[in-house]
Amino acid sequence: MPSNYGPLLSFTAASDLSAKQFYVVEGTTANTVDITNATTDKGIGILHNKPKSGGDAAVMTQHGARTPAAMDGTTDIAAWDWLGPNASGVLVKKATADYSVCALAMDACTTDGVEIHDVLWLGPGFFRTAGG
Repeated sequence: MPSNYGPLLSFTAASDLSAKQFYVVEGTTANTVDITNATTDKGIGILHNKPKSGGDAAVMTQHGARTPAAMDGTTDIAAWDWLGPNASGVLVKKATADYSVCALAMDACTTDGVEIHDVLWLGPGFFRTAGG
């Protein structure tokens, strides 16, 4: 049980996540996680290991923690931009009302494709436009 008292919580991997370290995960069934697969999914944390299906997934869920995360800068990301999952479990810039957000960028990412960058993890929420 001690592994559940720190910033990394232990869940069961719903599928083979061995190539998805630092991707955003969502809860699928009781105590089970998988990579987010829709832009509106609630990201509950960042996967910190490489579990096979049925293995122990170490997930960083601590609100306000800095963590490495997979990002895609196809739409340029600046420091402090709102981030949320895409359909592949990667964080992307969110600027449309009612889209899922879960982190803030700590630095810029302008590369098309996946790169690992630090983010400030906030947990699941939804983006609202100013005055919206």
